[in-house]
Amino acid sequence: MRDANSPVNAEVFISWSGSESYALAVAVHDWLPTVLPEVKPWMSSKDIAKGKRWNSEIDGSLERTSFCIVCLTPGVAREPWINFEAGAVSKIVQGSYVSPLLWHVSVDSLGGLPVSMFQCTQFTKKDVCQLIETINVATGLQIPVERIRRNLDYSWDKLNQQVRDICISDDDDSHIDESETRNGDATPKEKLDSVAEQILTVIAGKDDYPMDVDEVRTEVLHTPSRTRHYLDRLVAGGYLSKDDDYESYALTENGRAYVVEHGLDLVLPF
Repeated sequence: MRDANSPVNAEVFISWSGSESYALAVAVHDWLPTVLPEVKPWMSSKDIAKGKRWNSEIDGSLERTSFCIVCLTPGVAREPWINFEAGAVSKIVQGSYVSPLLWHVSVDSLGGLPVSMFQCTQFTKKDVCQLIETINVATGLQIPVERIRRNLDYSWDKLNQQVRDICISDDDDSHIDESETRNGDATPKEKLDSVAEQILTVIAGKDDYPMDVDEVRTEVLHTPSRTRHYLDRLVAGGYLSKDDDYESYALTENGRAYVVEHGLDLVLPF
């Protein structure tokens, strides 16, 4: 039972930069409430209402949070945006916690970088369990440890598979600029793989009518987790926009430009 006089700040800020880091952040954002039911994960692409100024919204969340998870995938640790958000949490909120979550990144590779000053979490069940227990204490939720571990046992395999499906690029410079991505204005710069192009082709064939995850999955014949992974990457890359209320996807101007410039419209069933 929680002490009625104990302060509770259940908002957890999730920081990301680039498509792979974004995919990891989405997985963690959607999973956290399954192990900590009262926690309120917050990330910019999911929790900023349309029409709001994203920078002021981020400032507000940074001021409210007591815990920040920094999603680090290869190359991301050097991104200025990641280091700004992590540093802002530690400075703005007295007694706040910051933990870089490492996926395909070693602690040694962080040497000398600002994020290296924080206690890191490797993406393993043992380390993530310790992270969740720390969040539980830091936010004042006081959920029994036994319950947390049961929730983790129940949900870990699904989360682990979703994260394992994230495609890690070997090119550290293949990131997408964070300020552009948050506004959906990223410019397509590189050739997408065949699955991503197939998804763009399918959605373009609907004449800009939004499609939900199941509709896309039915057309591209991939597993739900793989379909969702590619959709998230296309949103992060600025090729698709997402309506969170209906969990539906539509082409952005950049997505439509990619379809035309790469001749994908020539194979559409007109």
